[in-house]
Amino acid sequence: MAAIEKKVWTDSFQKIMNSEKKAEFRLADFALNEGDTILLKEFDRKTKKLTGRMVEKKCARVQKFNPLDYYTADEMKKHGCYLIELE
Repeated sequence: MAAIEKKVWTDSFQKIMNSEKKAEFRLADFALNEGDTILLKEFDRKTKKLTGRMVEKKCARVQKFNPLDYYTADEMKKHGCYLIELE
């Protein structure tokens, strides 16, 4: 099991801290597996600095996919993408 550190913007960080956000959409430019721990460090977009706050979460499920297999880049630019967690 690995431990990975990543930055996360303040609005997402607060929702993760409040348990309102239970999923993350990330570029898969690093190795990550189920059971790994991710340390999310709050990053202020305005000041472009870390705030010093962090939260540690266990990765319960990791699913890697390429959205370009399903949509064109123009469609994604026009509409954006959702990451939907189902209960």
